[in-house]
Amino acid sequence: MSATPLRRPELAKAPAAQHPWARLFGRILSGVMVLVAVLLGSYVYKLYYANPRTDNAYVHANTAALAAHVSGQIVQLPIKDNQHVKKHDLLFVVDPRPYKLALDTATTKLKLTEIEIKTHRHTINSAAAQLAQRKMTSGCWATSISGCGRPRKRSKMRN
Repeated sequence: MSATPLRRPELAKAPAAQHPWARLFGRILSGVMVLVAVLLGSYVYKLYYANPRTDNAYVHANTAALAAHVSGQIVQLPIKDNQHVKKHDLLFVVDPRPYKLALDTATTKLKLTEIEIKTHRHTINSAAAQLAQRKMTSGCWATSISGCGRPRKRSKMRN
């Protein structure tokens, strides 16, 4: 047997040396492609989601249901259809007349109640005065009947 030396496979040589600008060009091209994709995505978003339109009368749009805290007839509607509104914009005005009438009625009832309370206080004071007078009169009847109608003489107080 003849001994043939085993050959080591030679390492694969690197492809031909690239031009130095090729790597820079590849990076710039991939950056431009990412930028174009972002811009195109932004355009599609604005076209279909931010400003929706339709041919079949179905729109997927941002809407909000509104409900007032009070019921009543709307007397003023300062916004137009499909108008963009911001926080604290006036959307509608409810007729204030029924609520003003209810407030006036409650105010009148309050004043009448205050007058009634005054009347009851005067009645209580009058009854207290009558009670004091009757107590004094009943004391006179107990001591002597003849001395009640006359004014009493003041007696000198002892020191």
